[in-house]
Amino acid sequence: MDKEVFGQLITQLRKNQNLNQKEFAEKLNVTPSTVCKWERGINAPDITCLARLSQVLEISYDELLNPAETLKRLQPPSVPQDMDPATNTSADGSACQNTGNNRRFPKYFWHFACAATAFAICFVCMYLYLHPRFTVIDTRYNYNGNFGVTYEMSVVGPKDINATALENYTKKIRAEWNANEYATDAEAIDITLYTDKETASNWGISNQYVVLIKDRPQEER
Repeated sequence: MDKEVFGQLITQLRKNQNLNQKEFAEKLNVTPSTVCKWERGINAPDITCLARLSQVLEISYDELLNPAETLKRLQPPSVPQDMDPATNTSADGSACQNTGNNRRFPKYFWHFACAATAFAICFVCMYLYLHPRFTVIDTRYNYNGNFGVTYEMSVVGPKDINATALENYTKKIRAEWNANEYATDAEAIDITLYTDKETASNWGISNQYVVLIKDRPQEER
């Protein structure tokens, strides 16, 4: 058995176990100096130590006795020096055969992935357009000469709100009202829409608002 090759093998296996020479020596009940001499190929372990080496390094007895073959098996596959990893071709332009984990995804996979991503983006944009975010800033009861007791809501919404989004939001408010979640004593709900929180907090002037009449269809002023 080649001492130098054997030393290379146990050095690599020791490092694979994340052990330094001192820790490795303690597991084998030998001195760090002895381990150092093994790894440098100066000495080889006694045959009585091989069983313990096999156990600590998690390797078979036969693999220890054939260090050259074991080292070859442990080494990662090398890339030819004249091969371009980016194009998977050699210097003469010939394509290298794809094997194992080096196999590339077929082109149609990337086409499908791009199409699926584009569809997801369009879906999210459409959803946000039809369901923009509305935030209730303040509420209060008031009396309106036309409707009686009115529950007023100061709401911040998008600047360019579309009719469908506004309709969806007012349907949500009406459903919650009918479920007696709030405004149980009101005859109407007055939703005033603002584009900024400061104006909404002060109940400023707005030309965009919706009035919901109890037990009647939605009416807009």
